[in-house]
Amino acid sequence: MRVRDFEMELPLPEDPENPGKPQLDKARRAWWAIINLVHELADEGKYPMRLALEARITHDSQVLLAPQYGNQWGTFSIEVLTPVNVDNTQWTEFMQQVFDRWQRVDDEFPVVVDDRRVPMRPHWAKQWSELMIPQRVVDEDGKVEGEEEVPAVDFYRNLLWDTQIRPFREQLAIVAAGGGYSIDEMFARFGNKFVDRWLKEE
Repeated sequence: MRVRDFEMELPLPEDPENPGKPQLDKARRAWWAIINLVHELADEGKYPMRLALEARITHDSQVLLAPQYGNQWGTFSIEVLTPVNVDNTQWTEFMQQVFDRWQRVDDEFPVVVDDRRVPMRPHWAKQWSELMIPQRVVDEDGKVEGEEEVPAVDFYRNLLWDTQIRPFREQLAIVAAGGGYSIDEMFARFGNKFVDRWLKEE
């Protein structure tokens, strides 16, 4: 069965009463946020999610581009699915609602490692590029002027460039050099519009 599938990876916080172990209230809140949303939409006669809400708990990852990267107390992987014959506009609106609710949960249970906020990130191979995400607008003096919504691809590129994307590119360049070609030649051979927009230097 062909499906539409949206998944996010939420970093779990450390349990203050059990150091070194994940605290699972965040996972419970993210799960129930979608159950409540589905019931709210059903009351309006809307049924965009017609298959499943799925979740699993995994560890972190040292793979540079992994959405679990740096989640040292674990990751709550949660996804929503529907058949591909569900209207894409309706599904995209639902994805945005789901994302917004998970973002509120992530803000309620922030994970900070080495003074850096560890963000929730999408499962890169599934649907997410249609999302719009609020991003702070900062003037030349560093003063926050407000927020604007930006495409998710640009948001995550900006957010992860220094911590994940740039280090990945550096390793990719080493691989390319070892094979006798350049990273630009690699992108020319294997890239596409999404990869170029997300991974290539501007």
